[in-house]
Parts: sequence; C-alpha cells; structure tokens
Amino acid sequence: IFAKSSLETSKYSNICGSSYDSLTKRGHGILNKLLQISNPNSLTHKTSPQHHAMCWLIYKDPAKLSPSSAARLKQRYAAVVLFYATGGSNNKWNQSDGWLTKAHECKWHGINCNFWNQITGVDLAFNNLTGVIPPEIGDLRNLRSLQLYANDIYSAIPSRIGDLKNLRELKLQMNSLAGTIPPSIGSLTKLKELRLFGNYLNGEIPKTIGDLKSLEVFDVFSNSMVGIPPNTMSKLKNLEEAYLDSNNFRGKIVSPSTKIKSNSQPKVEKHICSLKKLKVFAADCARTKAHPVEIECACCTVCCNDYADPRCVNVGGSAGNKKKKSSSSSTSKTAVKRTT
Repeated sequence: IFAKSSLETSKYSNICGSSYDSLTKRGHGILNKLLQISNPNSLTHKTSPQHHAMCWLIYKDPAKLSPSSAARLKQRYAAVVLFYATGGSNNKWNQSDGWLTKAHECKWHGINCNFWNQITGVDLAFNNLTGVIPPEIGDLRNLRSLQLYANDIYSAIPSRIGDLKNLRELKLQMNSLAGTIPPSIGSLTKLKELRLFGNYLNGEIPKTIGDLKSLEVFDVFSNSMVGIPPNTMSKLKNLEEAYLDSNNFRGKIVSPSTKIKSNSQPKVEKHICSLKKLKVFAADCARTKAHPVEIECACCTVCCNDYADPRCVNVGGSAGNKKKKSSSSSTSKTAVKRTT
C-alpha cells in the first residue's frame, strides 16, 4: 500500500504554516506516508488540494488517524483531496453530508464501500463539482464505479486513472474535460462502461483502447477528437454500443470482408466492423449537399451530420452483422438513446 522506506521529514516541521504548531511525531508519520503518494511540490504548495488535505488530516480531522493505519489513511486522504480539488471546501457542492467529519469516509455522501470498509464507488454526479480530478484518485484501488458526470470538471483525465484496475464503470460525461484520453486507460481490463460524451477531449483514440476486453459501451459523442478509430478496437469482443458522432474523425471504416494488400498478399482488414456483439454504432457518416461525409462507415447503424435535419438518422441493422451500408441520408429519425 505504501512504500516501505521512510522519508526524511524534519525539514517540513512547519509545512502547514505559522498558524499551526510544529509537526508532532504523529504528524511526521502521516507526512511520511503522504510523501510516498503525492508529489512533494503539491504537498508544500499552500493552495493545492493536496496541501489542504494533508493539513486537515494532521490537525483538523476528528478521527485523528494514526500513521500505522496505512490503508485507511491512504483512502481517507484520496477522498479529501478530491473534496478540495472540486470545490467542496468552498461550499460549492450541492450535497456534502458527512464530508470532513469524524464519520468514516464510507458514510460520506456519494461514497460506497464494501464489507471491509474499502471504497468501491464514488457517485457525485449532478453535484456541482468544480475543478480538477486529482491524480490521487488512482489510490482508490478497490474502486469499481467512478461517476462524476454532469459537473464542471475542467481538467484532463489523469494518467493515474489506469491504476483503478478494478473499475467497471467510468462516467465522466457532461463536464468540461480537456486534453486526450490517456493511454493508461488500457489498463482497465475489467471496465464495462466508458462514457466521456459532452466534453472537450481532443487527440486520437489511444490504441490501448483495444485492451479493454470487458468493454460493452464506449461513448465519446460531442468532443473534439480527431483521426480514425484504431484497428485495435477489433479486439473489443464484448462491445455492444459505440458512439463516435459529433467529433472531428476523418477516414474510412471498412467492413470485415474488405481485403487490403500487404506485401502483395491479400489481407482481411480487421476493424470495429468485425465485432459480432456490436448493436449500435454511431458516427458522422451522414451526407448533405453542402457538407460531405466525414466518416465512410461500412457498418454504422446511425449516421449523423451536425448540419443535417434531423442531425442523426438510423440506417438499420446491427453493426456486427451489417455487410453493406450507404453513407447517404435516410428519412427515419434516430432512436439512439444515451443514458447517464
């Protein structure tokens, strides 16, 4: 849980400032543990959420945890950093019952735990969170569900999200997330739902997306992503729904039967179209007179174009079973339903 080696903390005796007493033996012990989790610069920076969380744990926490309670200390610290990083301390949250009280962190609003009081779920959706997702979220190693959607989180997705190897659902949609999807996302091999729609994500879909062998839903609708979905998506054997529309993807997604030449030898191109379980596949493959098709898609079930009316149309069938599909518009309105 923590590194076994101890760090020298004597130079940090007044790390929380002149308004606090110098660190006691307990304080040094807690600091020693936190220095093995967080970047020292973030702990010493007076306005950082890590600094505020550290000083609260040492001086203000009514639970007065001992440094010997390593697992509990790590878990409580990660939760408190999230609180400070997303405006909880500024009374911006809609609900914050229990937070920063003596109560076990499992009793705090939006926190779910298992029998052993390990945090397995964080559900703070529609709670007016404002700020960033701190890297310390990666220390909640037992987390199975992270739901922070419909808030005003404007950071990048931290690369340490890949440390949450027990995660089943990651729902960060309807925020103001920027940057790219980190390649570390591929470490979440138990993940079933990845919902990132309605943000400002850019860059390409990382090739490591193909490592998400349990993934059933992938939704990046309404972002600013570019490139073409990587061929590694053909490894997503359990994928049932994919929403790639309202992005800046460009290119051609071929059918499973399309042959390409490699070293003068015919080769079957494997892509998302080869997935047997794929039922819904939405992309910007609709054509209008003024705006050409952005994605030529051989297996999409829903084709969209931001300049069309209606914006999206069903083109029928199941993506995994489609052999041929036109990229032209249809008259039927789409029945695609996104859930939060």
